[in-house]
Amino acid sequence: MTQWITTREAWAHVIPYELDKARTKIFAKLIEGELLAWAEHYTFDNAEHRNAEMPQAFWHVQWTRLDFAFGKATRAVFDCFASIDERGERIIRQHSSDSATGIRIDRNALLAFWPPIPETISIGATT
Repeated sequence: MTQWITTREAWAHVIPYELDKARTKIFAKLIEGELLAWAEHYTFDNAEHRNAEMPQAFWHVQWTRLDFAFGKATRAVFDCFASIDERGERIIRQHSSDSATGIRIDRNALLAFWPPIPETISIGATT
């Protein structure tokens, strides 16, 4: 059974290893599919999900922002090419706007990359 920890706990655990890059390193693992995430609620590709594992495709470096302190993410997908309107102004169309709340990270996968530091870091386990 997977044990899920908050994004805040995950970030706090990785700090001793990656002081300046902890958030970036965790986010990279989510993008690569090496870390799994679960959310209390998320929307993705016009569908709503509750208490479910999030798809790897949700995490895209150009479109997604993750707030580790509050376990929230937003994802906005835009056209790669802007069109020009009749006034000569660029128009960039947004295809979707997804969000997630109550995000948790797979504790065991996290510990595979950043094992516990004896007697200094203790991350809780929640289900």
